[in-house]
Parts: sequence; structure tokens; C-alpha cells
Amino acid sequence: MTTNPRRTAAVTGAASGIGRALAAHLSEHDYDVTLADIDRDGVEAVADTIGGHRSVTLDVSDAGAMERFADDIGPVDLLCLNAGVLGASMGPPWEAAPAEWDRVLGVNLHGVVNGLRSFVPRLLQDQRSHGILITASLAGTLTWPGGGAYAASKHAVLAVAEQAAIHLADSPISVTVTCPTLVRTAMSDVGDDPADVAALALDAVASETFAVVSPGWSEALRARAEMLTTGCRPETPLPDAEAS
Repeated sequence: MTTNPRRTAAVTGAASGIGRALAAHLSEHDYDVTLADIDRDGVEAVADTIGGHRSVTLDVSDAGAMERFADDIGPVDLLCLNAGVLGASMGPPWEAAPAEWDRVLGVNLHGVVNGLRSFVPRLLQDQRSHGILITASLAGTLTWPGGGAYAASKHAVLAVAEQAAIHLADSPISVTVTCPTLVRTAMSDVGDDPADVAALALDAVASETFAVVSPGWSEALRARAEMLTTGCRPETPLPDAEAS
């Protein structure tokens, strides 16, 4: 009698926050999870806590390191490109220093692109169904006066996720992007429970839903679309919210 092999998953940014919650949820649902994070001690501790899964120290902004990571673990059933950082400045974009722009874009945007570049060809060659979950932010769907480099990076991540979904529409690979509001992570002391955010995102992956955005922000999204289509100058700030 043969048994089906356990499903496999990889989660970047798994040492804390949403990444930790994703890894824990997947472990509870019988996935063999590889946890990756630049924080070696943190990711090892999480891997041990959730059931002795494998952990890897990984800088997602390093294209070569991501390529070696993909070579090592192969075409996982679910790839969670979740790693993200805030900048020191969350004000207008010109206040963020060049080094801050480089770091935030390197992790938040290039980390996603590096993950897609390294894994998608392997997933396509595998010719099985696979899922890709990308963590963006509400700050990538709407625009506030501040947000520094973080907001711009998440707008770019949303665009990359949409590009990937369109390109892979006729393949067995589904793409989901989650755009949470404030989440209680290392980035914020207040907000939604990361476990709830992770569960909602993984439900969307299972149903092959593309975008997960809080329904409470639907009207603001429609207003932004109207502003862009009419060419009106943005004048009225959106309701108070911070980057997730």
C-alpha cells in the first residue's frame, strides 16, 4: 500500500509575524515546511517550536542565495514570498535616505522577484499544481501622504504579483497576493492577529483567489480608481491607517 507524500511549502520571512503564522498554519495542516529568514536564531527557534521543520538562513535580496535555496528544496507545492521590512522613515518619499530605499526595495520587491525568478521555472517543469502566495500590504493598494520607501515597494509588489498571475493564468500555478492592514508583528504593536491574516491568505490560496483585501476598504479602492481614471488631483487623505 502506498501513501501520498506530504505536501511541501517554503516560507520566507518566517522568523516572526505573518511568516511565522503561515509556517505554523501549514505545519498544523500536515505540510513539510522549510522556513527561511535572515535571522538565523529566530527562524531556528520557530522551526523547532512548530514541529521540528527545517530552517534556512536566507537573505532574499541576494539573487544568488535565492537561486541556491530553490535548487536545494526543489519545486514546493506552496511558495510563500513573505519577507518584508519597514524603513526608518515613514514620511514623504524624499525624506528616506538612498540606503534606506536600497534596503527596503531589496527585501520587499527584489526578494519577491528573486523568488519568482528562482522558483517559477522549476514549478513549470514539475507540471503539477502549485501555489504562490505573495505578501503585499494595504499600503500597496492605496496611497497615503507618508509611507516612505515601504509604501512604494508594496505598490511594486502588487504589480509584480498581478503580472505573474496574468502570465501564469494558463499554467497549473496559481498566484495569490494578500494585502493586509495593520498586523501585530515586529513592525507594529497593534493590528490584526497574524494567525488570522495567515489563515485568510491560505484559504484564498486554496480557492485560487488572486487578491485578499479587507472588505472595509472597498470604497476607498473604488475612490482611488475613480481618481486615477478621471485624472483628478488627490486632495483628501484616506481614512487613518498605517502600513501593515
